Amino acid sequence: MRPEAILPIVGAGVFMSTLDSSMVNVALPTLMRDFGSSLAMTQWVVLVYLLTITGLLLFWGIFPPAMARAGYTVSAW
Repeated sequence: MRPEAILPIVGAGVFMSTLDSSMVNVALPTLMRDFGSSLAMTQWVVLVYLLTITGLLLFWGIFPPAMARAGYTVSAW
């Protein structure tokens, strides 16, 4: 990969992650109303969601290089 392409790709990933967490937090009042839950319970659900997404991002960031070192070809295309 070209070095000048890394910064825009990482920037897009950070933007999408921030946008995702912002959209979930904006939806909190609707989630509380629709499910009849308290603010504390809804915040726990959002926290678990964001931790899951973060864990998956870390896994998919580590998985392709590890597979490449093992001799496998990992491609999204």
